[in-house]
Amino acid sequence: MTLAARNNILRLGLLVAILLVGLYAATVYYLLVHIESFADVLGAVFSNAAAISTPSIFGSYTDTGIFLSLTVVVGFTGVFAVIMVKSLSRYFRKTTAPEVFFFLLCLLLLVPDMMKPLQLVLLDLSLSPAYSALLTRTLYFSLSFGVFSLFAASLFVVGIEHQRGGIVLAVILALSVGIAYVIPVDSLELSISMSHRVGSQNLYRMVVSVIAGLTVLNFANASLGSGSRDYIVLAGSAGAFLAGRLWGFWSTQVWEIIGATALLVLGAVIFGIRCYNMYLWK
Repeated sequence: MTLAARNNILRLGLLVAILLVGLYAATVYYLLVHIESFADVLGAVFSNAAAISTPSIFGSYTDTGIFLSLTVVVGFTGVFAVIMVKSLSRYFRKTTAPEVFFFLLCLLLLVPDMMKPLQLVLLDLSLSPAYSALLTRTLYFSLSFGVFSLFAASLFVVGIEHQRGGIVLAVILALSVGIAYVIPVDSLELSISMSHRVGSQNLYRMVVSVIAGLTVLNFANASLGSGSRDYIVLAGSAGAFLAGRLWGFWSTQVWEIIGATALLVLGAVIFGIRCYNMYLWK
């Protein structure tokens, strides 16, 4: 993959991300304008979640602060990702390091989470459950693609040829689309995390957790092979980022949502700063 092609992919990704920010703003406006019906729909979601949950956490599902916190946090995370990718892509526009490119892709794949509040709008409009299920598939696609992208970045630091960037991108794109397409989605059961229940969810969580662990190990191995402490920092920051990403995606309590986001942002900032120091610092 040429440098020009990578820059064009990032520009296209930023354009799509900005459109999603606009969709998020429209969603929030709709929810504010239709506050009465919004409250009814949200209450139904909470009641359903409480009915299928264990009694020990029943009370946590009756607090609308969970949804409000989720809405604010995904909005903040999406805007943070757009700003960070826009800033870093300008600095790295002449840098050929594929690990930087895949890290920026990973950041861009945070933005689709801004569509989570749209689930309430789809319910309020009484649209076909197929649309809501499609949105859940989109969320799982972005989660898979993001985790695989950072894993791809770690592969390049342990020895994969830089010329393989296009092939690696095609493979992780195909894997992410395949997972989102085949994963069973229960369109009648919406979680408070604003994604539908999916089949084999425990297996999916295990797989992405293993991929996240391998990502951290790859960066750590790169440090052992090169003797550079920079990769140890990348390993730690990648671990924090992925832990926050996976934890936050399924969070159902306010403190979990905030804690996961703080971990994600911290990992992303440290990873970006370390990449800047490694490739651009003179």
